[in-house]
Amino acid sequence: MYSYGFFLVVISSMLCQYSAAQQSFRYKASLDSVAQDGFYTIHLSSTIVAECQPQFEDIRVKDNAGNDIPYIIKKQPTASVATDVDTFPLTQTNNPGKVVLQNSSGIGTKQLVLFIKNSAAIRTVTLSGSDDAVHWFAIKENIVLAKDDDNDAGTSFIQTIHFPYCKYGYFQVSMQGKDALPLNIFKGGVYRTTSTPNRNFDVIPQPKIVQHDSSDKKSYFRLQFDNNYRIDQLQFSLSGAKFFNRAFTLYNGNTTNDAMLATGKITSGDISLTLHLQVKANTLLLVINNLDNAPLTLRRATAFQLPVDLIAYLDAGKNYNLFFGDSTLQAPVYDLQYFRDSIQANVRPLAIKTIEKTAPPAKVQTSTHFSGWLLWSIIIAVLLLLIYFSYTLLKDINRKTTNTDAHL
Repeated sequence: MYSYGFFLVVISSMLCQYSAAQQSFRYKASLDSVAQDGFYTIHLSSTIVAECQPQFEDIRVKDNAGNDIPYIIKKQPTASVATDVDTFPLTQTNNPGKVVLQNSSGIGTKQLVLFIKNSAAIRTVTLSGSDDAVHWFAIKENIVLAKDDDNDAGTSFIQTIHFPYCKYGYFQVSMQGKDALPLNIFKGGVYRTTSTPNRNFDVIPQPKIVQHDSSDKKSYFRLQFDNNYRIDQLQFSLSGAKFFNRAFTLYNGNTTNDAMLATGKITSGDISLTLHLQVKANTLLLVINNLDNAPLTLRRATAFQLPVDLIAYLDAGKNYNLFFGDSTLQAPVYDLQYFRDSIQANVRPLAIKTIEKTAPPAKVQTSTHFSGWLLWSIIIAVLLLLIYFSYTLLKDINRKTTNTDAHL
């Protein structure tokens, strides 16, 4: 048994050594002091993001004891999307079983949202449309209005009616059934989805612009950044002619054989052109098709990154560091991701004090020869251990067999 334990200890230590040899962060950022327990948000600048893997697999937050601290990454979207109800003015007619909704927006729709006071009654209605609120035309019949029994919250319920697209100025909901009391429809309208572009960006350091006007009647502009930045937006403007209308193509790299990111046209009437991208690159190639016109000049090119923040629960009085820049690491899996929606409301900002480049690991740890030797040593040790266990097991079986025969 002591031999078994010895072998296990040796192999475990070798595995730990191999694992340590494979992990090396190139950067360490010290965080500001934590005043009180709670969730904190740490802004990741474009410089930090440039040194990380594309999906931030290699970021780790550690305390002074080297323990990993769970975190989530919050990336701002390109645009904020909101869905609201565009309410139509409601008119009660002389007939309590009929409700008229005025489509004051004049925009066509294929659905109508009704807000109804709670009721256990079920009613069938007809939907009709009109342009003058006098002459009505059928849109849909035998529509059932009923409260969902599973929805007990509040004093009213919402029901959406779907129908073929139409652009009537008025919609009428008519209850069917001569003596049936109507449901209390107190509001109606349509769903409108609005998208608001995100204007909160981090500016990426300016690229070096190298222009080459080729004999193929095209101008090649290379935007050379000093790092592998995450570029979410690119703005550029051209000058050189009073009137121009040129086609352009943007590539991710140095040549036109690289991935194409965008294509379009830019004119002299454009103060600047904005492209929405999602790419990590250190070089972009902008190609302008001049045809028989004189080449233009790229007056300005500015790249932007959408804000990226890290959120983690930190304890007061402890010191924390942020590690990143390891291309071999896989993304950690933390339970904290399941509580993303509930923790983003009350977080405090925490600044990064300093960023330093960590010393490279010892040569013996980073060399391929050493890693290969260590891995083969572990494999051989495991094989020897299996042979030893098998040999010992066979001896035990033979001994028991001999003793059994002797007793017989």
